[in-house]
Amino acid sequence: MRFLLFGLILALAALLWWTNPEEEQFTTFVTEEVTERLGNAGADGARAAGGAMGFIAERLGREAGQAIGGALGRAASEEFERSNYLVASTYTLDLNGRASGGEWTFLGIAGQFFPLEQPENLETLIRDLTSRR
Repeated sequence: MRFLLFGLILALAALLWWTNPEEEQFTTFVTEEVTERLGNAGADGARAAGGAMGFIAERLGREAGQAIGGALGRAASEEFERSNYLVASTYTLDLNGRASGGEWTFLGIAGQFFPLEQPENLETLIRDLTSRR
């Protein structure tokens, strides 16, 4: 029975090691995440116009936000720290230049990313990064 349990634990550890996300996967994930957030922010800001003009402004706001988000996500994805624990990794993206409170941390495990820590003012930090680029 112990041998079976040990074999299952070993097989699970091997599976997690094999599917531990690489840096390229995190770069893609961060780019998509920032693009989506900025696209939504652009759409939300333009939606206030209302009516037909609001619809057009919403579409343009979403497209502009996604374009800026894509560029920003690619740039930000080059500035992260990875801690590899063989079966999982943590990725920390510092959004405010090493000042406290701007760390966005993810757990990468089994080919997925899960947020562990997110700045309270994430949307503001992303917009600030956009204005600096």
